[in-house]
Amino acid sequence: MSIANGIFVAFALLVALPVNAQPPSCASDAALECNEAFDALNQAQAAVAEAARNKALWTTASESLKEANAAYARSDFAAAARAAKRAAELAKLGIAQKSYQPFPEP
Repeated sequence: MSIANGIFVAFALLVALPVNAQPPSCASDAALECNEAFDALNQAQAAVAEAARNKALWTTASESLKEANAAYARSDFAAAARAAKRAAELAKLGIAQKSYQPFPEP
């Protein structure tokens, strides 16, 4: 196994770990936004984990997931939802890219 493969495997395992970022403010007056962000974050975590399992995880997807977790932790639910939706979309695109034909060798 090459170093690059080892780094990818270690990174994929790190991303697949559940984050469980749930601030106590979900019971406040922003409960609707909080719940929407939480749902988007869960969907993004599942999509990123699936991309990692398929060896199709883009770094932009994992970065967006980190951004979503950070925004959620600081109770910026609108930013968390946007970043989570972007992470999920990028993870799905990474998986879809695997079905494309590779470029022919010159």
